[in-house]
Amino acid sequence: MKFLVRSRFVPLLFAFILIADMFYLPKPSTAAAYEFKGQDLIAEWAKKEYQGRQAGTAGYSKAVTDLQTRMISAGMLPAFGESEYRQSFKTGTAMFQKESVTINNKPLKLMKDYMPFARSASGAFSFKNLYYTGAGTKNDYPTKVDGMVVFHWYDKQGRFPEGALDRIQRAVDKGAKGVMIITSGELKVGNYEHPLNDQKLNVPVLYISEEVAADLGVTSDYTPAALKTSNVLISLKIDRSVQTAENLVGVIPGKNEQKSILWVTNIDGFGSLPDGRWYESAKSGAAAAAMMIDMARYYKENTPEYTMIFAFVGSKWKQQEGIQALASKLNFDHITYTVDLYAMGGDGNLNSMYIGYTDPSFTDEAKAVSGTAQLNTDLGNSLSSVLKNKTNRLFMVRDRNTWLDDSLSDKAASISPAQYEAGMNSLLSLSDRMMAISSKEADYNYSKSVVSKVNLQTPKVTLNQIESKYFTIYSDDSNISLITPTVLKEMDSIYKRVAMYNYYPAPAEKVIALFMDNGELAAQISGRKDLEKNSAAAGGGFANVYNDRMYIYMRGLSYETIAHELNHALATSNPYAGDNFELQEWQGQSHFVRYMMVNGQFVHPETMNSMIQNRFLSNQEVPKLKEMAANYTKSLDWSWYTKQNQNPNGHLYTYYLMGSMYAFLKDQYGEEASRRAMYRNYVDVSNIQNNLIKDTGLSLDSFLKAWSSWLVAGGNASHSNNTVLKKGNNSFDYMMLYVLPDKKISGDTNESVTTPGTKKTNGTVNYQLDVSSNDLNIRSLNIYKTKDGASVEINYESKEARFVSLFDPPNGNQLNKFLKNGIVPGKGKVTLKLNSKEVKTMLKLPMVTLRFGEGEDFAYIVNEEFIRILK
Repeated sequence: MKFLVRSRFVPLLFAFILIADMFYLPKPSTAAAYEFKGQDLIAEWAKKEYQGRQAGTAGYSKAVTDLQTRMISAGMLPAFGESEYRQSFKTGTAMFQKESVTINNKPLKLMKDYMPFARSASGAFSFKNLYYTGAGTKNDYPTKVDGMVVFHWYDKQGRFPEGALDRIQRAVDKGAKGVMIITSGELKVGNYEHPLNDQKLNVPVLYISEEVAADLGVTSDYTPAALKTSNVLISLKIDRSVQTAENLVGVIPGKNEQKSILWVTNIDGFGSLPDGRWYESAKSGAAAAAMMIDMARYYKENTPEYTMIFAFVGSKWKQQEGIQALASKLNFDHITYTVDLYAMGGDGNLNSMYIGYTDPSFTDEAKAVSGTAQLNTDLGNSLSSVLKNKTNRLFMVRDRNTWLDDSLSDKAASISPAQYEAGMNSLLSLSDRMMAISSKEADYNYSKSVVSKVNLQTPKVTLNQIESKYFTIYSDDSNISLITPTVLKEMDSIYKRVAMYNYYPAPAEKVIALFMDNGELAAQISGRKDLEKNSAAAGGGFANVYNDRMYIYMRGLSYETIAHELNHALATSNPYAGDNFELQEWQGQSHFVRYMMVNGQFVHPETMNSMIQNRFLSNQEVPKLKEMAANYTKSLDWSWYTKQNQNPNGHLYTYYLMGSMYAFLKDQYGEEASRRAMYRNYVDVSNIQNNLIKDTGLSLDSFLKAWSSWLVAGGNASHSNNTVLKKGNNSFDYMMLYVLPDKKISGDTNESVTTPGTKKTNGTVNYQLDVSSNDLNIRSLNIYKTKDGASVEINYESKEARFVSLFDPPNGNQLNKFLKNGIVPGKGKVTLKLNSKEVKTMLKLPMVTLRFGEGEDFAYIVNEEFIRILK
């Protein structure tokens, strides 16, 4: 979900920051005196044993291990759980093992005269007929061609006319058996920002220098023509495979857990060459990673206003599988700004760095952060090309003098200590500016909330509407007089408290609160079909999440009912909790929803003992609660919670006993410990005993004894444990805030999809294979993007002829491709071709199935796999 731009804060700061841009000063003395140590990382990753850090290789894994050690040393907390910094993903690798290219018996030098196109075919090829096609556009082909096609990267006007892959595919469609692209403009042979990857074409494709092109007879007038006959020999040995690689994400806690800055860069470099040379990729990777480690060290000692998230990803220079995996896992609802560090280690001056943003709606705020910020929607191979689909508050930063024509010259030694320190100070200043722009919002003026009429369409009804900071309130005429500014303010106070205990789900959406006598009408408005004929069955109120909006309904004004139903709505909106009514009730009978009468006013109790005495021990709904707590060794049955077995005393005792344990944790160990116990139970209720004691340092027996004594004494007793427990957030909290749970693969029906069989990775796409026939062997499965759509390629070995079908399960209602006798006896390859309309349909499907003949022989491909290649 995209964030709204808080434009009302921009004008005051805009002028100030423009002045700061004109007179750039380093970060204040605190940072200036700080010792930055990141150049050690840059030098380490430049060593031979890292072999250029291509994702999926041993050298990359070594860099990941080294980086995790540095993250821990810098004080980062793991983002993916209480001990997990790493996120695994599948990535294609391409090991360039041997090469030889000659033209008329003259050898060409790799990375001087030529370099391979990322998807070039592997093998031995020879050509005599060559045809020059200008810039390779549609009008440059007056006729069919044969042999090798040669065209320029830029057109005659010095523009980039069309994507390279589109022009290569056009050449192949016209009959080309190989392609050479003449580098011109900003692209030079040796600039390896698009190294070999696992996607392959059926023809060899090379970039060549203008000098080589001249030797072939290419002139500078861009006129298509047959070139002189030449003897071109190409031999490339490229070992392509799919491997596992890992991202790393760590967190430095800030003063505000609701606001954060995500810093992202790449771990991987350009890999190595057949002659033993490797790419150090210092400015194009290592420098930014080193600076992020130093930023973490700095913020560990100087707590920032915002929480800082540092993400290091792989495969930037390939198919960007790393950033795709990360973007699908992070909860951008809680990330205030995202900064993509494309390349660092240049001049280091903030005012001369390129700072781009990707969404016009972010212009005012981006310009307030940096007066030189530029709108950029042509993002190329940057991580921002993926991140822009997740957030509009995105910056891409590239230091000056980091573009290199010769990628082999991108060495650790080329970054001086002065350049590194300047870059570090610039990033800290940039961070300060972002935190200053999103400063504390003004207090909400409840006295200015006005009542207006609103006409709802489903069902058709006219109601009164009034707004608070966190609620849109619909009320009938008999209840609207209850909604005073005091009530609005207290409702917002309830929201802040309950949202905190649920890790602030859906922060951009206001809750719709319904105050009306007609509960059946409220059920219709909120989508509670089960209550449309008998709303009284829900008691004092109900809640729902309907069409991505949260609804709560109350019969009259009751703060405790508002808090209770709001807890249902917010917990349901949290992807870790979901629509789990029973666990929500345990949470919703705890301390943070409670109100009691004091001097004629309902208030949320300030002291725990008054709450325990009045809302637990004196509660007539559970009169035996004190007795059960005192005799917990006999009266407490954990199967009420782990198996939802029926409590013979009634379900309210189940709820209140657990609610009191949450209250005990809050009172004795802090609200963070209480919140974590609630959500650990949502994640894995089968481990409920350990979830409760995890933050206490107590055994289960000691915990229960302490809880029982505390509750029986009215919340006044304290435990005897002497362990000093650290207050505040830990990595579990940051996982809840910033990381999404693993989600089920689902389609429009929201039904989960499971795939039987064995996972296979022997092709461009990962798939599940479930073959029962002994005579059929599916050797590999590949999906390729083509000019007109896509092709699905199956390499097989079979003793019988079989049809091949591709369809959406179970019946192929949306996609159905059938090829009779697609598989013939022996070893072979069958290809199913999809047009652009079929690809568009396929991208919307949760999965597709391949069937091989009449038997029970299937392969299953889930959406995230084919979308990785086709979108």
